[in-house]
Amino acid sequence: MRLSNRAWLVVLFCLGLFSLALSQGSTAPSTSVVELSFPSEASRRIFIHPPLLEKIPEAASQVSAKAVELPLTSNQEAKPGDFSVFIVDEERGLLATRPLQEVLKTRKWSPVDADYTFLVTLSVMVTSPEGPLATGVVTIQPATPNERKVILSPTMQGKANFEIVPLGDTKVRVEYTTTDAETKTAPTQTFNLTAEQRTVTLTINDKVEVATPPAQAQPSSEPKAEGAAAKTEGGESASKKQPEPPNPLASLLQFACVLVVLGAIGFFVWWYIKNNQKQVQEALKQVGVQGGAGPSGANGPDPVLTQAAPAPLQTIVLPDAAPTPAAPAAAPAPLTPQLRGESGDVFTLQEGATTIGREGADLTLAGESSVSRSHATLTRSGTVVTLADSGSTNGTFVNGQKITSPVTLNPGDTVQFGAVRFRYEG
Repeated sequence: MRLSNRAWLVVLFCLGLFSLALSQGSTAPSTSVVELSFPSEASRRIFIHPPLLEKIPEAASQVSAKAVELPLTSNQEAKPGDFSVFIVDEERGLLATRPLQEVLKTRKWSPVDADYTFLVTLSVMVTSPEGPLATGVVTIQPATPNERKVILSPTMQGKANFEIVPLGDTKVRVEYTTTDAETKTAPTQTFNLTAEQRTVTLTINDKVEVATPPAQAQPSSEPKAEGAAAKTEGGESASKKQPEPPNPLASLLQFACVLVVLGAIGFFVWWYIKNNQKQVQEALKQVGVQGGAGPSGANGPDPVLTQAAPAPLQTIVLPDAAPTPAAPAAAPAPLTPQLRGESGDVFTLQEGATTIGREGADLTLAGESSVSRSHATLTRSGTVVTLADSGSTNGTFVNGQKITSPVTLNPGDTVQFGAVRFRYEG
């Protein structure tokens, strides 16, 4: 049985409707969830993440109800041993965590006070008799073996913040430079961090450069717009949903529909040429192409397209002219952009993006605890190199200035990742 053109259009239309309905259905909420319950309503953030955590992800869901559902992705459901469930109590500044594999045994978790074993933020204040320390390096050694550092700058007012610090004994030390240009390390102090202790203070008795207090902001005389606070509060309390994995069946059917539509277009072009040979041949002649008798079959052999012979070129005779002067010698090629370390090591920057970090990066600074796992990115386009921070803990600096947006490097610039310095050459 041979279908007419109208029947083919009906079939294609039905396939398109079926694909659209299936893709709409694929956006339905996932039925794979974990139920979390709390003793009272409060502002919290919940999320699933690999066990090693250095900061709260921005995609964490904001909740306040006593009972909530946390959806799982297909990857989390398939490999629960690679993930943990995290709960942030924003009012108390504490964080609770439990392996996802353990939570999935009942798919329920009601955290108690003993589960909150991390401070969300620990602040270390470094002061001297004259005021807060302007510059230095603050290092903490929590109960876990990971040593962490923060580089102080004058704008920090002697305050170093560390995220996700476990409760219990934590060793703290600070390295600084006196006004006599002598580098010193203050005696290490041990603090027993509790759920109520979010700030510790270290005092330096040497004469050091102190941070200048920031200028006091003048109070604004303009009245605040009504409803602004309510709008902000409502926006902050809105829950952030994790993206659902796409439906593979819907994607496959959509791809099949695209192939069917392309095939239909090709069939229509072939049918039009077969039934309108004269019009096609006239159009080809207008562009200088001669066609055969038409498609093979009842109407004759396959068409053979031949391009019309071009007109002969005319010879152009030019009068005698002075010889063309030789082109000047090409300028020497610019130096390849590269980073030179303080020890003399050189790292050549390739075209495109180059990642810098402590582990698994293009430029790996192994053993440097002041460098984050994913610290910064250098992007080379020809001889132009741009540096951007990747949300590192200790920051990225160019010529001593901390950057908050991409910066184009110039030859001779000093680039610093945490406490590691390089010189840019290009």
